[in-house]
Amino acid sequence: MATILLLRNPDEVNPDQISAIRDLAPDHELWMTRKPLDENPDRLKEVEFSAGFKPPHELILNGRLKWHHAFSAGMDWMWEIEDYMSLPMVLTNSSGIHAIPMSEHTFALILAHERTLTKIIRNQIKGTWEGTAPGAPMETIAGKTMLILGVGAIGKRVAKLAQAHDIKILGIRRQPEIGCEFVDEMHGREQLDELLPRADYIVSLLPSTPDSRHILGAAQFELMKPSAYLVNLGRGMHIDEDALIAALKNGSIKGAGLDTYEIEPLPEDSELWKLDNVILSPHCSGDQPDYTYEALSLFIKNLKRFRNGESLINEIDKGMGYSLTH
Repeated sequence: MATILLLRNPDEVNPDQISAIRDLAPDHELWMTRKPLDENPDRLKEVEFSAGFKPPHELILNGRLKWHHAFSAGMDWMWEIEDYMSLPMVLTNSSGIHAIPMSEHTFALILAHERTLTKIIRNQIKGTWEGTAPGAPMETIAGKTMLILGVGAIGKRVAKLAQAHDIKILGIRRQPEIGCEFVDEMHGREQLDELLPRADYIVSLLPSTPDSRHILGAAQFELMKPSAYLVNLGRGMHIDEDALIAALKNGSIKGAGLDTYEIEPLPEDSELWKLDNVILSPHCSGDQPDYTYEALSLFIKNLKRFRNGESLINEIDKGMGYSLTH
């Protein structure tokens, strides 16, 4: 029988959402499991609609799948599938649900850096009472300039919070003609190098696409202010980590707050672990208590639209790897 697969266990899904899905698709069975390949791999051939994080390739290539909704904003797994452009199914993602936690995480990293909170916490653990060194006061963020790479739903909220802190906001997006009321200047990617010297904070929120690999490399770090602080919540592949480590060690930039990495988990031998001017978080900036509920709410909205033959929210442009609506 035609099946809807949720890549979540039944006890992780709100009962009201289960009922809503069944009401919208009474002609489909609802299958909930995190491990469909272990539970019943043959059943994947019956799945027409699915939702979850990285889907197994066997699901995407089952020949019957009409639509997959990704719980994430990133669609990195697409690039792992040969001839992904020819896949017949529609793809959507959960872009938009991450805006609040990721924008707050951005400012948590920036403020922790500027107000020397990492040093303060280390001193608290040691029981040490120590102020800032002479000539090295805590910084404030008001009056600074922020460059946001990728002004989608998350970037828009980062810009909104930045504006509230009296920060000037420069934005970069593939379609700069699409403005944002919280961004003072919107530019295209080709203007990145001329904008970097102006920025006190560089915040990367770009999606994972073939042309965004190492968009920030040695040449870009040389263009940044020695006082610049880099935040990457997008994807690790955007940054040449060897070049970043060199820039952090030689003073080309002041520091970095990182949530994504070229290899995850971050290898134990990475020099990033040892640098005092870096704050590392384990790819968790989008976490929130109701994550599954929010992602499934978007899936349910789209399921209704799909069944009614309407356009879907956050439909992915397969050539670009992200939704053109964000």
